[in-house]
This record gives sequence, C-alpha cells and structure tokens, in this order.
Amino acid sequence: MNTKSPRHLLALTLLLWLASQIHAPATSPAATNPNLDWPAGQAFPHFAQPAPTLDAIATDDATMTPDEKTMFTVLQGLVNKQQPAIYLFSRGPREKTKWPRPLDLKLKEYTANNKWQLLQKYKDRVKGVILYSVKKSPHYRNLACTSAGLKDALPVTDALYAELLSHHLEFPVLEDLRNLPYARPDEIYKYLHDHYWKDCTKRLLVSHIHPAYIRDIAAATGAATIWLDPRESREAKVLRLFLNDMKAGESIILGWWPNERSGVGIGTEYGISTVAADFYENSTVLAGMSHDISPPPAPPKPPLENKIYVAIFLSEGDNLQYCQAALADFWKNKARGAIPVNWTISPALVDLGPGLLNYYYKTATPNDCLVSGPSGLGYLLPYDELGRKWNNKGGEAFDAYAKLTGRYMEKSGLRVITVWDRLTESQRKSLAANCPYIYGVTQQDWGKTGQRVPPAREGANLSFVPVYPCYSSSVDEMIRKNRNAIASYDGKKPVFIAMQCESWKMRLAGIAELKARLEGISKNFIFCRADHFFALYNEAHPMDSPPPP
Repeated sequence: MNTKSPRHLLALTLLLWLASQIHAPATSPAATNPNLDWPAGQAFPHFAQPAPTLDAIATDDATMTPDEKTMFTVLQGLVNKQQPAIYLFSRGPREKTKWPRPLDLKLKEYTANNKWQLLQKYKDRVKGVILYSVKKSPHYRNLACTSAGLKDALPVTDALYAELLSHHLEFPVLEDLRNLPYARPDEIYKYLHDHYWKDCTKRLLVSHIHPAYIRDIAAATGAATIWLDPRESREAKVLRLFLNDMKAGESIILGWWPNERSGVGIGTEYGISTVAADFYENSTVLAGMSHDISPPPAPPKPPLENKIYVAIFLSEGDNLQYCQAALADFWKNKARGAIPVNWTISPALVDLGPGLLNYYYKTATPNDCLVSGPSGLGYLLPYDELGRKWNNKGGEAFDAYAKLTGRYMEKSGLRVITVWDRLTESQRKSLAANCPYIYGVTQQDWGKTGQRVPPAREGANLSFVPVYPCYSSSVDEMIRKNRNAIASYDGKKPVFIAMQCESWKMRLAGIAELKARLEGISKNFIFCRADHFFALYNEAHPMDSPPPP
C-alpha cells in the first residue's frame, strides 16, 4: 500500500488545518443516549440487547499494535452504546468460545487481514479522529480517549491516521493533542480536568493505563480516563479535583491503580469504591444481557453440633477480570464440589456481567457458595492495616456506600460480604442497617499488631467474624495460625474458624490438602458453606450472649 500518495497527503494537510480551527463541543453520551438504561441508584448503565450476530476481532499483540487496540476498543464503545454489535477478545483462540458459547452469543470473526472492513462497516458511527502522540508521555492516550468518547471520535496517532486514509477512511480531525507541552501525569490530567471534565459523566471515573479492555465503556458513557498515583503529592492533588465532584453511593471508580492500597484508599475517603476491572473485556456487550439474576436455593442448614466448623474463602473475586478469566478456569476443575468452598465474586456483575453471574449460579454444586468480594459493591478499604491508618471511619459517605451495597447484595443473591480490612462500630452498624439481606461479614486479620481482630455482632443477629489467616498461600500457615483455636476445642461446644486463601496459589488442591491434614489432627472438623457457617455461628452465640473471644 502507498501511504504517501499526493491525495492522502493533501487530505491529511487539510484536515489538520481544520482541526486547528475547531474545538467541537461535547456533552456526556450517557446523558443523551436513550439506549443506555442508567437510572439513579444503579451503579452502571445497562446496554441494549446485543445484535443477533456480533462482529468479533482479536486484539492480541500478534494482530494489533497498542494504538490499534486502543482505536478498536473505543470503536467498540461508540458502536455498542447504540446496540452491542462488536466483540473483542485478546486472550487467544479459546476466548472465541469461552463465554460466547455458554452465553449463546453468535460471532462473525474478522481477522488481521480484513480488520479495516470492520471499521468500514461502522464508519457512520464515527464523527472524526483525535490525534495524539505518546512520545512525551503514555498518558496522552487517556487524554485522547476521553476526548474521543465525548465527541464520537477515534483516538489515533499519525501513523494510524495515515493507515486510515490509505483504506479510504477519511475522517475529519476534531482535535490535535500532539503539540501540548505537558509531560508529567499531573499536568496532563489537570489539562483533562480543566478542558473535558465538565462534559464527562460524574458517575463513573475510569482509572486505566492499558491500550484496550475497559476503554469501550469509558467511550460509551463519556467517562474520563485517568492514571494517577496518590502516593505522588502532585498527582494526588489533581485526583482529588475529580473525586470532589463525585458522590458516594452514586459514583464508582472502574479499573485499577498504580498502587492498590493508596488508590483504593483515596477513593474510600470519599465513600467511592473501586470496581477492579483492569483487564475486563466486552463490558458493553455483557451489560446488554438479561439482568434477571437466578441464584439457586441454598441447601438445608445442617444441625448445630459440638464440632470445629471451618469456612474457606477464596480471594480475588472483587476483580471483574478474575470473574471473567481465572475463575472460569478454576471453575472447570473436576474436583470442584467435593469440599465446601466460598468463592468471592463481584456484585457489580449484576450490571456489567449478569450472564457470567448466572452461569456460576447455574453450574454451582451444593458445596459452591458465592460471596461478595471486598467490600461489597466495589472495593472499599476503611482501615488499611498494612499502612496502619483509617481511610474512612464512617458517616454519610460510608452510609451511602452501604446503601448501594445493600441494594446489590439483594439483586445479586449474595449473602455474605468479605470486608478488607476491618470496620469501626459505626460502620458495622451501618452495614447492619443498610444490608438487611446479608447473613454475615468477614474482616481481615493480618496478624500485624499482636492483637487479634475480635468478632462482633450488630443489628438483628448480624455477625462479623475475622478470617485468620486472611490471605494465605500456605497450608502450613493456615494450620499454624489456628493451632490455638484448634486446641481450644474440648468437645463441649462448637468452635468456628474462618480462613481466606490466595486463589492464585492455593486453589482446590491446596484446600483438599488442608482438609486432609486437619482431619489427620481430629475427625471433628466440618467444612461448610459461608451461609451455613454464619447461621450456625449465630445459633451457637445467640444475641443475648456476648460474642466469643
């Protein structure tokens, strides 16, 4: 192909000149799009029902450059906000059937050889392009994507724009960001705040740095995309400009952070949670499926005995990408169902992946119990035990988060919440008041202070039980840290032990080893589902008695 023909150069020169004369006005697409269902009280928008056949294309490194990935993911958002019609997959050939097959989605695949035909098909959804360069900073990609989502445009580099022209895709240049002088993240996002934030939705802030993935929902909703590190004072100052305009119980941060605890922590100050989703794909397709959630009935609770009850929780379920990728792989293990296991999962799937949540419910065994990942509707970190500080001690902002969580616990059918790290008394009371459908709450006991996190009880028999260890990849550690609890068993009263495993390392084989080794110590261990665990715990410790030490 010839990318330097006189016709293409003339067109490029003319369009660049026009870009210097025009700064197109914009309003948030979410505010004006009748195809997005996003009423108050709903965390994320629901999209229209997907097209009967979706146009699919791989966005892996073998078929696309990072800039192409960005452009096609933004195209997906621009198209899918009207009706989901584009499906992207980046994790290899298995992705073509991994979710489309159980969700009954039909795909027509485009390849690297005809990918431009996909853009030709939907070129009427594109009003122009936003020119950017990452030579000064990779953060210009986020600036370009934010502008593109507001203006129904594609973010493109010089080389990519020339490629478009060579395929007769002669979009006008709506904005040229290449000559901006900024190099530091705080400078670039201050510019974003000052020039685009007024037109962005305030209900969703996307924190993201990768070329693809959740850029589709950012483009579809007109959300700002940032990547700021709260550990850097200048960046934290700019980040607070965005957070100050957002509202607890109504606003969500979607994506991830340069550092987990500082990022989640700064949102927690405002009562705004982070829904981890840094590698989540096709949110604008999956959010267009039926939102009727069908949890199976829980099996009957066993009678309370003087035994040692053990509840095992698997971590990572707050992350949508884990629910979409790793959990689906773990779920196929033929050993699943042999031992009661409590799998954390995200209540946000009610909006952004209802088909995934229903799949897990439909295929669960009686020994599979789904529980909410931290700390409800999105990751909130009231107390950072590793940093030894409270990010939020309660009040209106936490109450708003608790109310939102309560609605999503009811919608999702999840009845147990795993909180990271722990809560004040007022926060426990808030969850008890605003989450009437839950059976129990776990709190993290990292064992860092020399004092164990005590159990507590609030409201109408809602118990808060520490998990100890709270993020373990070692069977030896899990047994060692509970030797005192095991030794306290005298056969005259039940003992309750809750532990959390690191999913990536323990898996079902590790849990099976733990069970076998505990049963080698005593035949009185009973592994149980979280809902049964809390029901039995409450039965053993009625409201008129103090909680156990």
